[in-house]
Amino acid sequence: MLKPLFSFLFFFGLLYPVLNAQSGWTKAKGAWYAQTTVSYFASDRYYSTAGNLNIGNTFRNYTLNAYGEYGISDRLTAIVNLPLLKLQNFNVTETVAGIGDLQFGVKYGIAKKIPIAFSLAVEVPTDDGRLFANAKEVNELGIRERINLPASDGEWNVRSALAISQSIGRTTYASWYGAINYRTEGFTHQWQSGIEAGHLFFDRLWLIGKLQVQDRLSDEVNSSVSFLYGEGTTYTAYQFNLLYHLTDHWRLTAAFHSYTDLLVARRNIYDGRTFSLGIALEY
Repeated sequence: MLKPLFSFLFFFGLLYPVLNAQSGWTKAKGAWYAQTTVSYFASDRYYSTAGNLNIGNTFRNYTLNAYGEYGISDRLTAIVNLPLLKLQNFNVTETVAGIGDLQFGVKYGIAKKIPIAFSLAVEVPTDDGRLFANAKEVNELGIRERINLPASDGEWNVRSALAISQSIGRTTYASWYGAINYRTEGFTHQWQSGIEAGHLFFDRLWLIGKLQVQDRLSDEVNSSVSFLYGEGTTYTAYQFNLLYHLTDHWRLTAAFHSYTDLLVARRNIYDGRTFSLGIALEY
């Protein structure tokens, strides 16, 4: 218990990112941002809850996601994150479809001169965490097996975060954040932290780099549930984003996301790359 707590305090003091809403900036009153994204992930490399690598059947995920921010006031921003459709399968199973957990939150600007913000979000489950995919073929006993590939983990989450950001002129910025994710139904609570930096090229193209870590706050893990519950999941993740200003209001986005053992080892996670494309509108 002391080791992950110490790690959290260490990263909380050193890091601090901005994955979507995780920045020190809030929207101006009445301003809003909306984004729709499609993403694809595939991997046959699974790391167990103990961190052991197993190579087997390929897991695939396709997601359609909607994200939005709205400025209630100059200091208070409402945030929604909606995984509207998830398609998931193994290469040996049929594909199942569902709606991911819905996230609703607010972010409050503590300071403006040096942007510092505190955010609080609730993640609402959309089902009971059970969505079974049938095997494409029967096994040696003549039975068609089923595997649970839930779109929702069936439990509520409450996530609190603190973030600080700094811009350098109009073309460069950096952010850093720390967060605690409180999980219900007996699942292991988590801490997260990360950094993000971006630079504007040609007055139209943002190139953004992100680094994020996640670890658990307890060594007691329920390893009997589907890996899609995220129980005991730990990782170091990195991401590169492109955001292109098509017009004054329309944006085109692209992202590449992957994992490494750089700071926190991979546990209970399929290790692979995610590719995303999206379009956004901002006023």
